[in-house]
Amino acid sequence: MAFFARQRGFNIVELSIVMGVIAIVSTVAFPSFMAMIGNAQIRSVGESIKNGMQLARAEAVSRNQLVRFKLNADNSWEVGCVTVVGDTDGDGVENCPAIITRKAAKEGSSSNIAVTRLGSDNVIFNSFGSQAPIAGQLSQVDIDNTSMSATTVRKIRILLPVGSGNVRMCEPAITDTTDPRKC
Repeated sequence: MAFFARQRGFNIVELSIVMGVIAIVSTVAFPSFMAMIGNAQIRSVGESIKNGMQLARAEAVSRNQLVRFKLNADNSWEVGCVTVVGDTDGDGVENCPAIITRKAAKEGSSSNIAVTRLGSDNVIFNSFGSQAPIAGQLSQVDIDNTSMSATTVRKIRILLPVGSGNVRMCEPAITDTTDPRKC
């Protein structure tokens, strides 16, 4: 008399087949997963720089002052007034400080991200929200991942048309004229 039912489990052949299928799927999926991570790092750095430029533009309008966005060599950035205006209204706070805000390079970035600038390292916005008429300002920023091939990772470009205050992020590899991501 058997009081206990026979226990069933996996045998070594079934376990080997499952492990083989997992290995094959992992081998196929791993490069796509790494490309996804590389694209996310590029997008994160691009969004950070774009948001910093838009913040500088908004600060220039709200403070009615010239405000500078400066992109540092380590990909950190800072926003601050060109001409520092002290406490003119008596509230104990500078009305337009040299540094309004800054973002460190390590936040949301990777050492594999390359940032290439066209023009100088800064752009100055006037109180109307457009670029101040100063020659040689930052007009384009290209962001790329140096550790991955160009076929798997997208490059991002941030454009600042001269004389305008519009900041636009696009993808230079897109050639379809109807795609809004095209540069």
